[in-house]
Amino acid sequence: MKIIHLSDLHLKPSRFATINRKFKKIITRLNESDFDGSELIVITGDLIESALQHNSMESAHKLIGLLQEKFNNIMICSGNHDFGNFWGGDLKYMKPFYHIFSEFMTSNTTVPDDVAVGTKPPGSPFPIVNIFGNHLFIGLDSMEGEFEEELKKGGSGDWNWWAEGKIGKRQRDLLEKILEENESRDLKAVVYLHHHPYRKNLELNRLRDVDKFNPIVKDKVGLLLFGHNHYYQEFKRGEDGFDEVDLALEGGSIKTKGDIKFRIIDYSEDKPKTSEITIPFHWYSIFGC
Repeated sequence: MKIIHLSDLHLKPSRFATINRKFKKIITRLNESDFDGSELIVITGDLIESALQHNSMESAHKLIGLLQEKFNNIMICSGNHDFGNFWGGDLKYMKPFYHIFSEFMTSNTTVPDDVAVGTKPPGSPFPIVNIFGNHLFIGLDSMEGEFEEELKKGGSGDWNWWAEGKIGKRQRDLLEKILEENESRDLKAVVYLHHHPYRKNLELNRLRDVDKFNPIVKDKVGLLLFGHNHYYQEFKRGEDGFDEVDLALEGGSIKTKGDIKFRIIDYSEDKPKTSEITIPFHWYSIFGC
């Protein structure tokens, strides 16, 4: 099993946007590569720059759909920009996002629902659970807990927690049960979400229930994928005191300046291994050069 990890695309409705041109370079590179199409593409949130921009979701869906010319399996999860922007968001953007990108947020196996405590957002497909061969993929929405908390307070469903996230008790309960059931199946577990699960002291953009999430995945997940902070970093078990999972990868962002880079993860063996694809990008590339 090979996984192509992308994150934080921040696509815009304008076809002239530099960020869109950078993503098109990724599309061209992947479609012209030696990959056979069986690889799984995982995009860990912030597909769009702002849900407030008209036609942003539809435009991003069209661009991401170009990868389907070659790849059969594309999975995504949502980020804070997908329901608003950096400053905040609104519950009203969740259902359209779920609907427009529904083909990339499907489960091919049964998701338990008898242990969950909490309110499920209308139309939410999370957690997303898929089994491919001997791999178990679990996608989480790290914005759900923020909305649930606001609604419990009697709010209208909007939020102004800046870029913070929260998985919430409903998804944590389900994640715990899914991983417990997997102990008897012994599938290689992969969890993907948007917010960073290790930088606990971040200002304005932390994952607020990280202390409840990490004990659930510890020693039960081989690969953890995320994004959000636009860093490009690896956490390996046994290095710098890290011992949560075998490998945790922060996907970076094509929004950052300079060349485009992203990882290919080979999870064919017991532990995942990474390689990198780099695509040169200069400011004059916006003119098609």
